[in-house]
Amino acid sequence: MSRPGPRVSVVIPVRNCRDTIGKCLSALAGLKHTSYEVIVLDDGSTDETPEICESNQWVRTIRLCRGGPSRARNQGISLAAGELVAFTDGDCIVDRQWLNELESGFFSDDVAGVGGDQESTPDETFFGRLVQEFFKCVGFMTGYIKDGTILAETDHNPSCNSMYRKAALAEVGGFDETLFPGEDVDLDHRIRARGYKLVFNPAARVAHYRPATLRRFASMMRRYGESQWPLLRRYGFFRKILFVPPAVIAVTVAAVSLLLWNPHLWPLLLIPLPLAILWFYLKTGSVEKSAVFTMFLTVTLVSWNLGFVSAMLTGRRGVRSPPRKPSISEIRKSLKSRLDYYSAVYRHPRTPKISRALLWIALAYAMSPIDLIPDFIPVIGHLDDVVIVPGLIILALWLIPREVLRECEDSSCVD
Repeated sequence: MSRPGPRVSVVIPVRNCRDTIGKCLSALAGLKHTSYEVIVLDDGSTDETPEICESNQWVRTIRLCRGGPSRARNQGISLAAGELVAFTDGDCIVDRQWLNELESGFFSDDVAGVGGDQESTPDETFFGRLVQEFFKCVGFMTGYIKDGTILAETDHNPSCNSMYRKAALAEVGGFDETLFPGEDVDLDHRIRARGYKLVFNPAARVAHYRPATLRRFASMMRRYGESQWPLLRRYGFFRKILFVPPAVIAVTVAAVSLLLWNPHLWPLLLIPLPLAILWFYLKTGSVEKSAVFTMFLTVTLVSWNLGFVSAMLTGRRGVRSPPRKPSISEIRKSLKSRLDYYSAVYRHPRTPKISRALLWIALAYAMSPIDLIPDFIPVIGHLDDVVIVPGLIILALWLIPREVLRECEDSSCVD
């Protein structure tokens, strides 16, 4: 299995996966493929994950200090002996034909990467199965899970189920180690920018464990939202999902305007709820699932946008250090860094006047005691505080050339 000169190298970044990594490796051991190796990169686990991996003699296990999945994958790429490099995660169970199906997608020299489908594991929790089905229903928005049934070109394949030509990975410099999550989206965008194609093969299947509780689901959605801000700042609106924050802002502004015009029209704000339930019913044929998926959608929109706005205001790039309480001086330094960045953007000679005006209005509104919506109104009393100011900043930055944003970021040394 780990014979010299394997055609495919399977790279798996793991951290604290003791409950699932054994099943993952067992599935990889049973692959119907003649030439492959498995490289596991342990990203500073604090449980028994590395010991479980090392107990499998045929697996090459590398222990690393914690640095994020992107760095672990790049380490795996550098160690890979195969001309093709496949990626999956420690909480995934691959199908026996997984590698063969991924390989079949390289039908021409300009195909640099191939990905596959995701499904629930046999022992998945009831909640996890609902999350998987929800992802299938809304996959058209994110590209994370697709509902295609034939081999087709795509613009993104998640790193839990993908394979690339090693030469193509080397050409683009591998994964961006400052990003997580979102590092696979960034990689695929850079690969396609070089003129290569990406292919989706639904027959290449992995079973993926999903969050087992609503709290974990919301946390995952928030992380996904955080990951999109650096991608938007770098590439602009290159994905459909990046239009979600402006759409939410537009809908919120419209709702606020409606309430200011006539507060008695508040029942109109509930119209999206039955529409969402109806749409999910048409997709699933189940009233119960329609209600649950509408709740999932609400949690997704709130958590995702909170993460996006949080990353925008704090400058978070995605990779987090081990959690610890920051000192007062570190908080001051972080705030000063963000203020220096926005100040540099405001003063840059190539910044459009309309962007300067919007940034000034955002600052003035944030410091003003005047509210468009009085704070004493239940539920929506503080809606303008968390939507209008970030919305004005997003719109202002969207109108500024990306080269200016990168230049200001470098000059202000944003962390």
